[in-house]
Amino acid sequence: CKALGESLKVNQSLKIFNFEACYGIGNDGCKVLADALKMNQTLTSISFACCRTIREEGWKALAEALKMNGALTSINFKCCDGIGDESCKALGESLKVNETLASLDFSLCDKIGDQGCRALADALKVNKVLKNINFSCCISVGGAGFQALYEALEKNQTLTTLGLQACYGLGAAVFNALCQRLETNQALTSISFAGCECVGDEGCKVLSEALKINQALTSIDLSSCQRIGDEGCKALAEGLEVNKVLKRLLLSRCERIGEEGCKALGQLLKINQVLTTIDLACCERIGDEGCTALAKGLEVNQALTKLDLAHCEVGEEGCKALAVSLQRNKALTSLTLRGNNFHDGGIDELVKMLKLNTTLLKLDLGYSGNDKVVRERLKENAVLRSVTIPMVLSNPVLLESAEGPDKMQEIPNEMKDIIVSYL
Repeated sequence: CKALGESLKVNQSLKIFNFEACYGIGNDGCKVLADALKMNQTLTSISFACCRTIREEGWKALAEALKMNGALTSINFKCCDGIGDESCKALGESLKVNETLASLDFSLCDKIGDQGCRALADALKVNKVLKNINFSCCISVGGAGFQALYEALEKNQTLTTLGLQACYGLGAAVFNALCQRLETNQALTSISFAGCECVGDEGCKVLSEALKINQALTSIDLSSCQRIGDEGCKALAEGLEVNKVLKRLLLSRCERIGEEGCKALGQLLKINQVLTTIDLACCERIGDEGCTALAKGLEVNQALTKLDLAHCEVGEEGCKALAVSLQRNKALTSLTLRGNNFHDGGIDELVKMLKLNTTLLKLDLGYSGNDKVVRERLKENAVLRSVTIPMVLSNPVLLESAEGPDKMQEIPNEMKDIIVSYL
C-alpha cells in the first residue's frame, strides 16, 4: 500500500482503482491511500468492497481526505463491516464540503446503525452533488435512521437513486412517510424497496397516491416484497393510470399477486403508454387467467418492451392468449416465459406468432424442441429492426410511375413511415 500511495500522489492518468477483497489492507494502508488522495486529482472511482480489515480509524482518515480531494466521483464500500456509525459521522462531515462525489455504496455494511444513517442524511440536506446512495441490506439501521433520511429528502433535490433493498428496520410508518415525500421530491428517479418486509398492500396504496402526483420517478423496485398481493397491485395500477413518467415496475417474487392483480395491470396496459418494463417473475398465483388478462392489455399497448412471466404457473391457455396478442402488438421486444406449465401446443402457437410478429427480439421459453426455429426467427427480426428499417427510412424508395416503367417516382417520407409502422 505504501508504494501504491506514493505512485498515486504523482500519477496523472489512472482513473479507476479496485481494491475489492484486499484483506491485507488495514488501517495503516488506508491512511497511506488517504494521504495520496489529498494530492491525486485524477482518480474518479475507487472500490473497497469486502475490505473487511479496515476499521473505523482507517475510514475516518479516508473521510478527512475527501474534504480536500476534488476528483473522486464514486466510492464502493460494499460489505465493509468495519464501517460503523463513527465512520459515517466522519463521512457525513466530508460530504458537507465535497463537491465531486456522486455515488456511494454502503450495501451490506451491517455495522451502520441509526446514528450513522442520520449523519449521512444530515449531510444530504446541504450536499448538492451526490446522486446515488445505496443502503441495501444495512440491517442495523432502524426507524430513527430512515426517518432522518426521509427528512433529508425534503430539502435534497439532487439525489436521483436510493437503494433500500432488504432494509428490515424500515418499518411501515417510515415507508409510508417516504412514499408521501415522493409527492414533493422531484429529483429521485429510481428507488428500490426490494425485500423490505414492511411493504404490503396498505403501503402500496400510499405509494399509489404519491405516483399520481410525482413527475420524476422512472423506476421502482418492489421485488420480493412478499406482503404485496392483489389489492396492492390494484392500487399501483390505479396510480399508474394517472402517472406519466414511471417506466419500470418490478414485482418479481411478490408471491401473493395473482389473477385479480393481473387484471388490473391488463387494464392499465390499455391506458398507460409510458411503462416499458414489468417484471412479475415467480409470482406463481398468476396462472392462465392472470396471463390472459395481461395479454388482452398487450393487444393495444404500444409502449411496453419487456415482460417477465417466468415461473408464473402459465399453462396452455395463457400461452395461446399471449400468442394471439403478440400478432397485433408492435412494441414488446423481450418476453420471458421459462419455467411455466405449457407444452407443445402453447409453444407451437408462439412459433406461429413469430411468423407474423416482427418486433420481438428475445423470447425465453427455457428448453423446448423449437429452440432453433425461435432463434432463427428472432435473428430475422433483429436484422429487420437494426438494418432493413433504418435503410428504408434513410434512403430514397422509388416506385414505378403510372406513366410507365421508365419513369420512377420517389415515395414521400410520410408514406415510408406508414409502411414501416406495419412491419
